[in-house]
Amino acid sequence: MLFRRLFFQLFLTIFVLLLISLTVTTLTSSKVISDVYLEEKRSDLASRAALIEPNVTDYLYTHAYTALDSLCKSIGPVSNTRITVILPDGKVVADSEESPDVMENHADRPEIKVAVKGNQGSTQRYSFTMAQKFIYIAIPLYKNQVLIGVLRTSVPVTFIDRAISLVESRLFINVLLIALIIAIISWVLSRRISHPIEEIQQHVQQLAQGNFQLFLPKLKSGEISDLADSLNKMTEYISEKINSTEVQKSEQAAILESMVEGVIAINPDGRVINLNKAARELFDLEMNTPKTLNIFEMIRNSEFHAVVHELFLSHKPIESDIIFNKKGERFLNVHGTVLKNSASQVSGAVIVLDDLTRLRKLEMIRRDFVANVSHEIRTPLTAIKGFAETLLDGAMDEPASTKKFMSIILKQANRLNAIIDDLLLLAKLEAKTPRAEITFEPMELKPLLESAVQICEGLAEKKGIKITVDCADDTKGKINPDLIEQALVNLINNAVTYSPENTEVTITVRSSDNLLTIDIIDQGPGIEKKHLPRLFERFYRVDKARSRNHGGTGLGLSIVKHILNIHGGQVEVDSTLGKGSRFTLKIPG
Repeated sequence: MLFRRLFFQLFLTIFVLLLISLTVTTLTSSKVISDVYLEEKRSDLASRAALIEPNVTDYLYTHAYTALDSLCKSIGPVSNTRITVILPDGKVVADSEESPDVMENHADRPEIKVAVKGNQGSTQRYSFTMAQKFIYIAIPLYKNQVLIGVLRTSVPVTFIDRAISLVESRLFINVLLIALIIAIISWVLSRRISHPIEEIQQHVQQLAQGNFQLFLPKLKSGEISDLADSLNKMTEYISEKINSTEVQKSEQAAILESMVEGVIAINPDGRVINLNKAARELFDLEMNTPKTLNIFEMIRNSEFHAVVHELFLSHKPIESDIIFNKKGERFLNVHGTVLKNSASQVSGAVIVLDDLTRLRKLEMIRRDFVANVSHEIRTPLTAIKGFAETLLDGAMDEPASTKKFMSIILKQANRLNAIIDDLLLLAKLEAKTPRAEITFEPMELKPLLESAVQICEGLAEKKGIKITVDCADDTKGKINPDLIEQALVNLINNAVTYSPENTEVTITVRSSDNLLTIDIIDQGPGIEKKHLPRLFERFYRVDKARSRNHGGTGLGLSIVKHILNIHGGQVEVDSTLGKGSRFTLKIPG
């Protein structure tokens, strides 16, 4: 059996080597033939150029370009050679095929560059003038040891290509015939040797597909027969082990896939052994990402890499928080521990990842909210406390001061009340009340707009601001009237508050394609572009001092945004410094 295997390998090696030798011989022969033909043609062209060199030199030296061109046109067709004469600057003065006047400058031609330097130039390329491939020879022309021009001779190489192609075709046919004979002999021998092995291979394939009911028959060859008996015994053993392993694997896979935490198992080289669905989602990996990739290639995050390195260096459990930036910032808590085999050697590691992004964001929101609320409430309370202390310190004996201080206290108390009212309304809007529990009804928009304008009319009249409403009487929308009126009052009040005196606030309503659009346009100072993305955040102010002077709570626009979200719509803003702002409400019909 060993002899047969060696014979088969030797025969296959000979077959491959013969094919390689034939191929190399074919390519080498083709190259040698091509080089011989081309070298012969170059020598021939150089000889032809040398024959007419004296005549060309005389005409060129005397500037008899017309006679020179006639000479080229008379000699060229007879010798089946294209003859071209070029001045040192590249200008063509004579050619056997074309008129020199229509030919472009040849100074950039490779063979001309070489000849101008005093050497014989040679090249092979495609001629766009003659629309075919040529071989060129260029020699310098001297008179009194001074370069006066270049003589170039050329012929097409089409016939050379045809001869080479013919030789290559015949060689290729011979190679195919020899390869076919070798293949037939090789097939007969390998078939005789490999047939028993193929039977075993088919049996192994059945085993790989999970068919453990199939057993090999007795084979004639002694060694292969023993192998078949061993495979049959192994089949029984593997069947039992696989059944047990499949049960365990299914249980483990179910546990891993159902875990909320991401789990990654790697070997000491960093190759991924396993990772569950949660881990793929955390690192935004495709489901078809190969598990055999290196963990450092699969997950590109320097903090995560540092945790893995530290884990394998210390061989101790490790815990760390990392930030993963891909499609948004994620905060991950990483737990890692090494795996050891029965010999206490490190065989890999298991890394468990918990996504803390939502908790971190909620904590940041809570912290910012508490800080903002504390600041906003502290401001009016500080004013109330300060003026109350002033009154207690004796200012009550002065009626004018008492009235002034009490007015300030009342104003700050009203502001504090407005903050609390807005906070309660915002809490109600953010309570994620199901949309089905909020009443939406088809309603005409014009009366609702007039009601919102009427609420803001007192402040507008004080500043001489005209509020114009452009809304058709039959314009309707499926809305919650109380919420939309609140949103309109907030926007109109802002427009009036921040607009200069004697200006105009315009409200326009458009309805098309099941979309209701309301624009509130003012002629105020405008808002810088950098503030627009954060304009609808709670307590965000463009000009904090100015907003507080106007009595704003910093929650109005956030309330507008949440009202529009409840309606399934959105609010947009477009503003230009010095010209004003446009707030747009888009409500689905």
